[in-house]
Amino acid sequence: METNVTEKVPFSKEWKILSKAGENLYILYRYENNCIRYAPLYVHSFRFIIGNDYKECEKYNLIITNPYELENINEKIRCFRLRESLYQEDIAKRIGIDRTTYISYEKGLRIYPIEVMTKLSDIYNVDLDVLLDDYHRFIYFNQGKNIKSIRKELGMNQKELAESLGVSLLVIKRAEQEKVRFLEKNYIKLISFYNEHIKFTV
Repeated sequence: METNVTEKVPFSKEWKILSKAGENLYILYRYENNCIRYAPLYVHSFRFIIGNDYKECEKYNLIITNPYELENINEKIRCFRLRESLYQEDIAKRIGIDRTTYISYEKGLRIYPIEVMTKLSDIYNVDLDVLLDDYHRFIYFNQGKNIKSIRKELGMNQKELAESLGVSLLVIKRAEQEKVRFLEKNYIKLISFYNEHIKFTV
């Protein structure tokens, strides 16, 4: 509307719209000293979205300088979203999920599906590896081989590893066969056990 545009012109209310020349581009005119003056006006709008507090803004700055410094996926995807000045609803629509589900990702309440993470890496134009944490890299990139490799390095069979971690033999077998996802709590036990074993054998 003409009134909406002219009200937002910062230099004078005397300018009026002659015509609309394109998307967000207007030709203005005004009378001055018995002459008609013309001027172009381009209306540019953009979002400026920042974190909720100082601590979050620090994380936002960190993701710009070194995205690998943040460990948690929920922090990474939130900071990348803020960097692009996008709302949660914007991202949810672009990856094809509802806003509530996406919010749960930023809160860290869910496992992060590889399909979702791949779409987010495309949106933010970063490597998938940047967005993932150690656990998700472990389960999505050769989970079975990763577990078997650690087990072999520990010099254990499946039963011995299962007993050491306090899980059933079936859990180890099916995880090595890629038939089930190795739970994060079991991953933490495995890595802790491996690190302790390496420390005492070095």
